[in-house]
Amino acid sequence: GIADAERAAVLSCSELQELGLDGIIPGQPEGHRLAMAVRAKLHHLANMSRSLTEVVTSRRSRAEYANYIRECIDFMLWEYGRTRIASSIPPINPDIPSGELSHLDGYDLTSILGRGHFSVVYKLEPRDWAANQQQQVVKVLNKASIRDLTGVKSVRRQIEVMTAISSDRWSHPNIVKLYQTYHSATHIFFRMEFGGPENQYRRLIARDKEEGAGRRPLPMLRALAIIEQAMQALHHLHVGPKICHRDLKSENYILRDDPDS
Repeated sequence: GIADAERAAVLSCSELQELGLDGIIPGQPEGHRLAMAVRAKLHHLANMSRSLTEVVTSRRSRAEYANYIRECIDFMLWEYGRTRIASSIPPINPDIPSGELSHLDGYDLTSILGRGHFSVVYKLEPRDWAANQQQQVVKVLNKASIRDLTGVKSVRRQIEVMTAISSDRWSHPNIVKLYQTYHSATHIFFRMEFGGPENQYRRLIARDKEEGAGRRPLPMLRALAIIEQAMQALHHLHVGPKICHRDLKSENYILRDDPDS
């Protein structure tokens, strides 16, 4: 009886080893149970691995499809749409890298002067400084914030207005000039005249600070000069090129706090 039981155990072990179960010690009561438990665990892990692989593959496919749709939208907006309704926006320059830049057209982008909802203004430093060269800034617009033709029209209108008031006919000493517009795959860059290091809002904050905490008084004559120059600029826009600003606020008045400004 014992010999028959051992022979049966050996035969069952051989059959299990043919199924991929090895390392079984014949004659051990827990050998088969342990081997089956390990085998079941490995099978469960293999199923989990296949499921995770399927999930990753599915999400990768969705991401690739989303990128494809995004590329199609970008093409419709900035190639077809720009050509049909916004020709004042220059075509994409393949020589300008995508993403944020540290330099542009012979200038280095240095300190940040202002930040809006969709754009950032950097001060520019020319790599080859020339005598009597005016300071300039660049306004960087991220195109990811523009997802429809209305946004493209808004950029077109901004370029057309800035180009008009920068011309010899309609320029004004209290309105910053647009020098050039650049277009990359991800951003639009407006290289403009440097109006000053801060806006009126920041200047008023500095005026209202506590004594000794960076407080900068704003005398009456300086306040009157700011109001007078602002009114002259608005009057010029209204009666000259007949342009309405539509967003008058202290953040949009750039100041240069020096005796000659």
